[in-house]
Amino acid sequence: MKKGISLFATIFFCGILGFALTYTATPVIKQFFASPKTEQGDYSQYGVSEENQLIIYTVKWCNYCKNLKSFLDNKNIPYLEKDIETSPSAKHEFNQLNGQGTPLILIGNTLIRGFNQEELIKKISQINS
Repeated sequence: MKKGISLFATIFFCGILGFALTYTATPVIKQFFASPKTEQGDYSQYGVSEENQLIIYTVKWCNYCKNLKSFLDNKNIPYLEKDIETSPSAKHEFNQLNGQGTPLILIGNTLIRGFNQEELIKKISQINS
């Protein structure tokens, strides 16, 4: 009888714990896998100009940053890279932009959070036209 109650209590507790973890973790999981976000604004104070239309905030160990740079290099698209781990001013700018992950991309009047190839191509086309 004690084994049956103990087994029932264990299964019941694990079920409630699993439900609670799933319920509370779902927003975090959705945010982690969400598509990159874009924001419109004036980013000239961060160096966006006619000469530097594309600025990327990166870190050396980030695979998304490496993919972004490879994509831009293969397309011969000029960009200004700011490494937030080696440059205190880049880190300060990144924080002002509410950066929470890399890469963070400034292109014209658009901020892109994460490497979104389709959005980037669209914005590059708009700038070049």
